[in-house]
Amino acid sequence: MDKKDLFKPYDGEGKYIFVSYRHTDSALVYDIITAFHKRGYRLWHDEGIPSGAEFTKHLANKVKECEVFFCFLSPEYVEAEYCMKELHFAFKKNRRVIPIMLKEFDLPDDVEFELSTTNWDRFYEFSTIEQFVDKVTDKDAEYLDPCKDGNVEPTLSHPPSPKKWIPFIIAIAVVVVLGIAAAFLLTRPKQEEPSTPNDPVTETVTEEKAPA
Repeated sequence: MDKKDLFKPYDGEGKYIFVSYRHTDSALVYDIITAFHKRGYRLWHDEGIPSGAEFTKHLANKVKECEVFFCFLSPEYVEAEYCMKELHFAFKKNRRVIPIMLKEFDLPDDVEFELSTTNWDRFYEFSTIEQFVDKVTDKDAEYLDPCKDGNVEPTLSHPPSPKKWIPFIIAIAVVVVLGIAAAFLLTRPKQEEPSTPNDPVTETVTEEKAPA
């Protein structure tokens, strides 16, 4: 992805993810963070530094205030002074650091030591960006969910088919109908049986008078 197509960095009062990367990796990093952004996550990247702002001060403030710190590791990243300053500062400020290895390589001992208490995510082991995002958002949901905009509906990789809901709808309809029928039978008034007279039946015998 080209820089001109990148989403605008988050600039609000909510919790957000700070994106630390080396610009030589920008094409791939932009694709990855765009996938997170489409799912409603708030991210800040250095394209959000306003013109005329004091770069170092602004950058440090964004690291200090972030909820989660994404560092996209590559051989070029660990050799960049500014990238390493961002990483060290994030640890110093007790930010939640989530290291993402873009490719397989040997980390310098000092970097590996500093990251030893974190769980690395190896991007290069996944076939697609969406699979990678699925894994990270599930594994680190506790830390990432506060950085999610509740007003943005998450993008599903495989939206469920409406046909899957038909059996459930039919089952619910049957239960409702049976419930109505049962309620009708229980509340219907009982027919009263005909009462039996208490007095015995008296037969009237008419005596015929004999002819005179």
